[in-house]
Amino acid sequence: MSAEFPELQEEKLTPSERTKLDQFIKEYLLDYDLKAAAIRTGCPSAIATEMGTLWLNKPYTQRKVKDLEGNPTDEETPDVMKKRILAGLVREANYYGPGSSQSARVAALAKLASIHGMDAPSRIQQEITTEGQAVFVIPGQMTPEQWKAAAEAQQDALTTPRSETKH
Repeated sequence: MSAEFPELQEEKLTPSERTKLDQFIKEYLLDYDLKAAAIRTGCPSAIATEMGTLWLNKPYTQRKVKDLEGNPTDEETPDVMKKRILAGLVREANYYGPGSSQSARVAALAKLASIHGMDAPSRIQQEITTEGQAVFVIPGQMTPEQWKAAAEAQQDALTTPRSETKH
């Protein structure tokens, strides 16, 4: 791992430190909110942001998060890709650290809302039924004689009882 990422040299962790970091990583991957993850891990809220940042920047944590999120490959299945995209959107929607922006969070949240069907409808589909009602249809461009013939045929079809009509 150190050959691939020299900046992530593995540090020596005690078993209790590793357990605490594993708990933090588990909580962090729920919503990608480092402060909330630190608080859920047992850190006081007054120092949760600092501790979450410290824990998240540890090489062990970086490696575990990357491993648990999965690494993209050429033979990645669509389901895995969807999970990765959703995880990235959730992470961006909840990231308040260095380089974050309000517009990126709003865009990520809007996309998540769209994915989960929370958009306002862009088009309302309405079904109109004419059973038992008279409808007058104005045909397109026709001569008065053609229009009269079409109107009479439609009127006959509307006034003829259903049992006499052919389906």
